[in-house]
Amino acid sequence: MSRILCLVLGVVLTLHAQTPAPAFANLDYAPAEPAASNGHKLDLYIPAGAPRPLPLVIWTAGSAWRRDTGKDRAEIVAAQLNPAGYVVAGVSIRSSSQVTFPGQVHDIKAAIRWLRANATKYNFDPNHIAIMGDSSGGWTASMAAATGDAPEMEGSAGTTGVSSALQAAVAFYPPTNFLTMDAWALRKCDPQGCHDGEHSPESDLVGCAIQTCPEKVKAASPMTYITPRRSAHHDSARQFRSTGAAQPGRTVLHGAQ
Repeated sequence: MSRILCLVLGVVLTLHAQTPAPAFANLDYAPAEPAASNGHKLDLYIPAGAPRPLPLVIWTAGSAWRRDTGKDRAEIVAAQLNPAGYVVAGVSIRSSSQVTFPGQVHDIKAAIRWLRANATKYNFDPNHIAIMGDSSGGWTASMAAATGDAPEMEGSAGTTGVSSALQAAVAFYPPTNFLTMDAWALRKCDPQGCHDGEHSPESDLVGCAIQTCPEKVKAASPMTYITPRRSAHHDSARQFRSTGAAQPGRTVLHGAQ
């Protein structure tokens, strides 16, 4: 996990590095829904000449859930991780205008299942899959890791009958508790830009003004699927709910504001 984190930090520091083209682009991991959506597509960046199956890192970019372009910027991640011996998958999920929660979680899990089912074809290791994302993409990564194989979060899109569990997750400044975001803001929000607003990104995601539907918001929080436990090394260590798989390693990188 520490090796992945160091490589991730390298991504942040070298955003202008030469970037590769995907070895396979616009692969459909599930049928488009709606028909014009790009939310069920992924790109694969595969190191050339790998002598053995390589670990896979999934990237999904944030957009406040308002775009279906999560595979964007995966080439920046691949520029760092391919030379280090990792396959990178840039994965798009549907926007909040195309589907409300839990559709986005169903999508990322469908992508993980498809990738695991096709691991032999594309020469990566189905037992070593990590995920990373920023902002709402960090939320997607957190939800995918925290829910493990929880059946209510699987959905039925694309490949089924395959585990969607992950072995590691890196989340850049993900929103985790929607109901307290305005209260904890460093500056008072503009009425048109408050997270509690009826048309905020978080409200659009869950399909209701978040303060009016706390149970639905709770279901959309990664914290709901984590239970505290004591640890000799980390007093605040938390255990991911994950059935049928080992607990994934996880790192959360917080924003400054």
